[in-house]
Amino acid sequence: MNRTSLIQNTTLGLFSIIMLLLTSTIFGQPYKTGAGIRISQFSGFTIKHFFNSRNAVEGLLTANSTGFLSTGLYEFQEPTTNVEGLDWLIGGGAHMGFMNNKQNYWTLEGTANHNGQLQGVGGLDFIIGLEYTFDNAPFSIGIDFKPGVNVIGTNAFLFDLGLTFRYNFR
Repeated sequence: MNRTSLIQNTTLGLFSIIMLLLTSTIFGQPYKTGAGIRISQFSGFTIKHFFNSRNAVEGLLTANSTGFLSTGLYEFQEPTTNVEGLDWLIGGGAHMGFMNNKQNYWTLEGTANHNGQLQGVGGLDFIIGLEYTFDNAPFSIGIDFKPGVNVIGTNAFLFDLGLTFRYNFR
């Protein structure tokens, strides 16, 4: 390698490191994208991506014995003041999927049983929770409450308390 190439590569490397440091300082979120699992009434896979230090989108592909749902959420996330690495989050979104209503569930009309009919559903979701991101490891853990209501298909309320484990890409 000649001297000019060495200087160019060193300059490019230093510029890349400085830009990376500036980006993480400017945006400040604990990670850029995280993927993992969510354990709840409807357990499954989650992926979360930050647009900036406070705004993220989260996608969920979840299932249980009654069906499966695909959920998209927009979330606002802020650090707590007392514990470094701990953030609170709040947001909302929508879900769609299929539910095999072979079990009793709580509907707007009361308890119902649809004798195992597979039915398309869609609805609105709300989420509030806490997320802890480990400083020296690329992992985070979260707990949240994600109630929802089906507005298409069976008019059911969904009460979902979840625990999330993610691998984070910084």
